[in-house]
Amino acid sequence: MYIFRKASREDAQAVLDLYHSLLELPGVTWDDEYPSMEFIEEDIQRSGLYLLTLPDGKILSAASLLPDEELNELPFWGAGIENPCELSRFGACSTCEHPKIGSRMLQKILQTALEMGFDGMRLLAAPENERAIALYRKMGFKTMGQAHLYDSEWFCMERPL
Repeated sequence: MYIFRKASREDAQAVLDLYHSLLELPGVTWDDEYPSMEFIEEDIQRSGLYLLTLPDGKILSAASLLPDEELNELPFWGAGIENPCELSRFGACSTCEHPKIGSRMLQKILQTALEMGFDGMRLLAAPENERAIALYRKMGFKTMGQAHLYDSEWFCMERPL
């Protein structure tokens, strides 16, 4: 059984530990500097950091779900999405004992965004992160364009809710 919930201040270090545990995975573009504790604390303060945990509290996945404030300015998004949200800092630790954690978490995040009144979700995915891109495509995201942001190249992906 998994528990989906908002993160609290007490979760911040465990979320950072989760993010750091993913640094060596193929395609991951994060490093020791990003995502930082500052981003985690800000996401928590804005009530936008969500977790998928075990009943004992162990965090298996974390993701930020906030109104789209930056990506909205890119020129190539699909028509018809008036109130988008942005998914960022999405990390998941799937194991043999706990498979498909990323899919489970993304399903919960999509449902939560819909319940919050958003009508679309946008995200940036590193072209080299094939596992993440495959998950996003499986869940209905489409690549709408490419952008150079934050000193990197990104696929800009979107999904209506």
